[in-house]
Amino acid sequence: MNNMNKPFAIADVYPGVLNALVKKIMRQTGVNDANEAVRLVTSGEWLVKKPKREWREVDGVIYLEVTSSNPGCEGWSEWCRRRSIGLHAEARSILTLLESQVTQEIEYKVAIIKRQRSVTIGQVRTVANFCPWTPPPVEMACLIREKFSDWEINAMGLSLINIMHKPIVSGGIPLTLSVYSNNEYENYIWTQPELNDADPVEQGVGYAYLVSATPV
Repeated sequence: MNNMNKPFAIADVYPGVLNALVKKIMRQTGVNDANEAVRLVTSGEWLVKKPKREWREVDGVIYLEVTSSNPGCEGWSEWCRRRSIGLHAEARSILTLLESQVTQEIEYKVAIIKRQRSVTIGQVRTVANFCPWTPPPVEMACLIREKFSDWEINAMGLSLINIMHKPIVSGGIPLTLSVYSNNEYENYIWTQPELNDADPVEQGVGYAYLVSATPV
């Protein structure tokens, strides 16, 4: 029997998979109530469609754009919570420290350096300085995480995007934020210790810099 003709189509769907699906619908609709989010899709008010590719790769560098849209001027940790973005480890503490640094309607052009271009962090920084690209604002982690799904980040050939902002000291340790794409922690923002020039660039890891910032 065709699965679409089964009276109970989700009989063979694992609860964890179903939960991930509903959470994704909640994120995309911006609705915190699971039943209402599902209703929006089943009623046709929201449509399920394949995402349009909004990035390009040139010579081992991913280029994309994100826009800071925070109309309520709420803190970034609350902004993430409303969008069901998980904050792991010290990420929440870092964003809480920056509650006053809220921007609105700024378009960021971003360059993400991959391993094909550089094999050490020192080489990554050399490429960025030559271009010249600059350390991005911390909020870029939030904006990339909201705009690009785990599937899209994996399509870039990445599982982790380190945001190369100036380190923030939390718990006595200089940290940076990263966008994590992994089945175990879906839709998460992670933290990483400050990287040293001699550290290797691992396969599947990208390093995000600011190309330009323009009011819109």
